[in-house]
Amino acid sequence: MWITTLSYAAALAHIVLTTSAFPLVTSSSTISSQLDTHAPTTDTRRVPDLHSSSPNPITLSARGPPVKLTVYDGTGKYIMLQMTGLVVDASFKNFIYSAFLYLEAYVTRFDEGDLIRGGHFDWLSPPSHSLDVWNANNHQVTYGMLQMTIAAIYDYMGVHGFETATFAMFDGANQVGIGNIK
Repeated sequence: MWITTLSYAAALAHIVLTTSAFPLVTSSSTISSQLDTHAPTTDTRRVPDLHSSSPNPITLSARGPPVKLTVYDGTGKYIMLQMTGLVVDASFKNFIYSAFLYLEAYVTRFDEGDLIRGGHFDWLSPPSHSLDVWNANNHQVTYGMLQMTIAAIYDYMGVHGFETATFAMFDGANQVGIGNIK
């Protein structure tokens, strides 16, 4: 009797082990539809090329503490620059330089002491770059101060990389303006 029980147990164990290794669904249509590479739900999107110029540049989050940049030696004029994100767009460098050239031409033709009109200066460029500067703390920004600010930002970014940024402009202890470049 012991041999009969042992043979039944061995047969039962063999059946359990071999049947659990096979899938419960035996329909070949279910398996083939899961493996169909031409199914309409196949994801065919490509990874974007990060070396191409795109209308929506990729940006990263804020990077490090603000940096103090002297705008003009011996005057007490400086800016606090906060880099906010790397720009993967070659036209960004040219955008900043074109803003500097415009301001340089304005100061040369008119006067560096002229105040920015309406308390706001904006410089826009396709595809989506912008430079915005506003008066701050009941003080006013001049075109000369703005030109020197953009020159300092351009020089700094030329060494450390061109990034979107926010900045505060100071004349001694007085904050005269705020701005962003993106």
